[in-house]
Amino acid sequence: MLASTDDVLDRAKSRIGTLAERVNDPTLPASDADDVLLTGFLGDAITQIAKDTDRLETTVTPKTEAEAPSVPLPPHVDLIQEARVHDGKSFAMTLTAGEKVAQKAKAPGAKKGRPSTIGQHGGELWLFPVPDEAYELVLICTMNGAYQSGSSTDDTTPPTLDALVKQLPHELGRAVVSYVAAEWMADSGEPELAQAGRRRFERDVAKYSTAPRQQRTYEREYQPLGGITS
Repeated sequence: MLASTDDVLDRAKSRIGTLAERVNDPTLPASDADDVLLTGFLGDAITQIAKDTDRLETTVTPKTEAEAPSVPLPPHVDLIQEARVHDGKSFAMTLTAGEKVAQKAKAPGAKKGRPSTIGQHGGELWLFPVPDEAYELVLICTMNGAYQSGSSTDDTTPPTLDALVKQLPHELGRAVVSYVAAEWMADSGEPELAQAGRRRFERDVAKYSTAPRQQRTYEREYQPLGGITS
């Protein structure tokens, strides 16, 4: 398992050095001065993994407000896999098409109470019934790869790149090292040296893309956010 962004960069620079020796080109190796560019390549790899697999997961706990039909979608969240609302006890919520939930929640005289349905639409998480008081939501979500350079202030803000790296399974950790080294080679005018690393990254990501995690359930069945439930 990779421990940090620096761990990825160190391994990628070692890989780049090996490739440079193979073609006897002393100008190819990357140095610490190139870390900003290499970090950008790592961010691209993380975004691709988040897009194509469900291996980057987080839990967010936004708070509702009385009579507010929605809460902002955290910027690092892609899809919600499970949702619960806490009202002294914990209740499973139904995930459904966000546009439909928004229409019901915004309708004149919309029902108020403990929300039991949640849907994503227009950068918001829409709730129905409209909350009649403040509730805590507990949402298990896949992430979209967004990250920030500073420390996260709470779970509704993006994680650091280090935090995302630590979540990667071992095989995907090796894949991102290959990707960073490959992109350096491509950027340095060595597309042939880049091919093997890119192929490995694509192959390893494809393995996880075609073998998603088993969906969890609580008291009821659900579909990932965006699907239609009866």
